Parts: sequence; structure tokens; C-alpha cells
Amino acid sequence: MIHVYMDDFRRCPQGFTLARTVDECLELLRLTEVDILSLDYDMGPGEKNGTDMAAAMVREGLFPREIYLHTSSNSGRKSMYEILYPNKPEHVLLHNGPISFERLDEIARDCKVPPQSKWICTANHGFAPYAQEELRRAFGSVKSTMLIPGEVFAAILQKAVEEVTEQLAAAPPVFLRHAFLVDWEWCPGEQADADRHGWLPALRKFLLGDFRLPGARVAVQTRKSEDGLWSGTAAEMKDALQNELQELAGTEFVVRDADWVISVFASRDRVYAGVARPEDNLSDWNGGAIRFRKEEGQISRAKFKLLEAEATFGIPFASFREALDIGAAPGGWTSFLLERGLNVTAVDTAKLHPSLLSSPKLTFVQRNADSVKFKEHQFDLLVCDMSWSPKLAAKLVTSLLYALVPGGTAIVTVKLMHKKPMALMQEVIGLFQDARLQVQRAKQLFHNRDEITLYMIKY
Repeated sequence: MIHVYMDDFRRCPQGFTLARTVDECLELLRLTEVDILSLDYDMGPGEKNGTDMAAAMVREGLFPREIYLHTSSNSGRKSMYEILYPNKPEHVLLHNGPISFERLDEIARDCKVPPQSKWICTANHGFAPYAQEELRRAFGSVKSTMLIPGEVFAAILQKAVEEVTEQLAAAPPVFLRHAFLVDWEWCPGEQADADRHGWLPALRKFLLGDFRLPGARVAVQTRKSEDGLWSGTAAEMKDALQNELQELAGTEFVVRDADWVISVFASRDRVYAGVARPEDNLSDWNGGAIRFRKEEGQISRAKFKLLEAEATFGIPFASFREALDIGAAPGGWTSFLLERGLNVTAVDTAKLHPSLLSSPKLTFVQRNADSVKFKEHQFDLLVCDMSWSPKLAAKLVTSLLYALVPGGTAIVTVKLMHKKPMALMQEVIGLFQDARLQVQRAKQLFHNRDEITLYMIKY
């Protein structure tokens, strides 16, 4: 006994057999015993529709135990229901709407077929292989296709969607910056005259059928490869899609604080799309690329690292009082901490930016940090963003931990100057853990480039 899902575009739920046409669906009803049947109405231009399907079921007496009508077409649902209801056998259950999420979860859990889900995954440029390795270690076999070399790839995981999202939330990856579930996929086919933009009306149809979107706050996030199936910019693609979705009743299109995110990626030969809660994408920013506007007089872009760490890790920097900034010059991190109201002791042999020196909250020590003697438990925050050997930087930071109060926070960047960054990362983390620092999060932030950021607490 099987469950059948008749739809020409939507992703087939776990535990169902997909029928892309009315004829395919009828053949399954003729040849196998069907338990649950879920029907769409509009099956594509020139194709038989849900009314044809309902009429054929009645004509041939092809009824499953239970029928759902998941179409977004009100008129189509009405037509199918009016044909099926008076003609169905008494024991057949007919629902005038889609299957609930709770029921779909129950069916997926009971499914004997191995689960599978596809994701569009993003890492910092050059680090996609390490994001792939993280997925392999977490979920076993990973079948992937590179969409932007070294940065974006499509990954097929032999795990159910819920298991993937739960595990990524419980153990956040270091190198995987963003991932969205593929609910819908389109390719133009092999015809020479295929319409490369034919995906837009097809995606419109799919999204208008998503009952989660009407009345919600929705963010549309679009990206593309250089040779993608969209000739314009990603921003133009976003505008075009939003224009197609204006008839979504009560939907407010937003950039931040969305209820749902529509993610779209146009590659060379396919367009992928998905709808998800922002938290299920690992980041609520498009592709995980957190953008900050450079301020007038900003000393360096290094400040963006702490801004991103503040947002990603939820670190309340304004709650600290005394900070030690090791390797502070030219002062990007120092300026950020001063803006948050902290007293900052900045240590570096190089000079700080002149604009900082007049701050009454700044103490500047122009020496090597390992030659300076601080008071015990003098600071409740220690930060270090040095372009130095990661092991030497770890040795320097751990030698100064006497100056950090128990329960104090340390934020340290680790430069990945090694051919095996995952092994190096684990070795450096081990050095910090041996020095009684508990790692809260390790993450390659968007503004890290070729490094990771460690958020640690001294115990």
C-alpha cells in the first residue's frame, strides 16, 4: 500500500510516491493499492487537470482510502470536491483541503523508504569543501554539485528535513554559512529554443499555492551564478519575483524580521527555490552574507567582525566593563568596544589611529603583550584579532588569562594558514580548552574571510 502525491511542481512529501501527470496518477491507482491520495488541480499548460482526474476516478471506480485536495485553486478544489463527494464509496474519507503538517510528519516518520532532502549550501569563498566535509561527518553520505566554485553547492542528504534542521540547530557548523531546503526545482530542458526565463511563471504558481505566505511578513532572497538562468542582476530577479507575487493577500514584503523567507538560486542549468523559517536557513541574511554599512571615519573593516559576532553569537558587549584588546592596532576592535561604553586597554607595538587616543576610556600600551604585567582578574572581556600564527596567538592569549575574571569572555580569531584547516582548528581549540576556556561557538563568519572566530568563556 502506498501514498500518492499528484503535483507538477511541488516537492513530494516524504513517504509519498510522486505523480507528475494525471495519467501517471491514474496508472498508480490502477496498479497498486493506494492509502492516501493528495491532488493538485492545475497540472500545467496543455495537461489534464484535477477535474479530469476526479472524473476518471469516478468513471473507473479508482478510490483510495483517503483523499486530500492540496491545490491552491479555490475553483479547482470546488470542482474536484463536487465530483468526488457524491460518488465516493462510503468508507472513503474526502478532505476539502491539504494534509496538515502534523500528519505529514507522522507519515514521514512511518515511512520505510530512506529519507532524502536537497539543500543549497553556502560557505566563504574557497571553503565549500570544508562545509561539505562538515555535512558528511554529521549526516553520512553527501552527494553534491558545485554551483559557484568553492562557495555554493547543492547537497543531497540521506536524512529527513526535520532531522537536518534539528541537528544543525543543536550543533551549528563552522564553515557552512547558509543552507536552504529545495522545495522546488526547474530546468529548461535540452531544447535549443527553451525559454531560459520560463521558470518565473512556474515559480509564481508554486508560491501562490503556498498557504503559509498570505498575510505573513515575507523576505525574498535571490542569488545567481555568473552564467545563471537569469540575465539580469540578483536584485532585478528579486524585484521581478516580488512583482509576480503581488496578489498574495495581505503579504508584506520585508528585508528583515520575516516570518518566512523565499530563497531562490539561479544556476547555469537549474533554478532552485525554497520557503522556510529564517532560523532554519542558519542565517536570516541572503546567503548568510551579513552586510554592514561602512561609517564615515571608520578605522578598519575589522570592526565588522565584532558587529557580526555580536549578532550571530548574541554577545551583549555593552554589559562588559573592562576589555583587553591584544594586537589592537590600528584600532578597529578598540573603536567598537569604546562605542559600546567599555573601558579598553589596547596593547600593540604599532600605533593606534589618532582619533582614538583622546578617549578617556582608552589605555594604550605600545609594547608586546607578553611583556606587560596586568592585574589579576582585571578584565571581564579579552579580544584578539592578530595576523599571526594561530598556535602562537593561542599561546599568547592563554598566557594572559590570569587577567581575565572567572566567567569572563574571550573573542579570538584564528587564522587558517594551513592546508588542513579543520585539523588546525581542532588543535587550537584544544589548546584553549586545556587553559580552561570553554568554547561556546566556533564560526567562520562572513567577515572572517580566511579565519574563524572563537567565542569562549573562562571557567
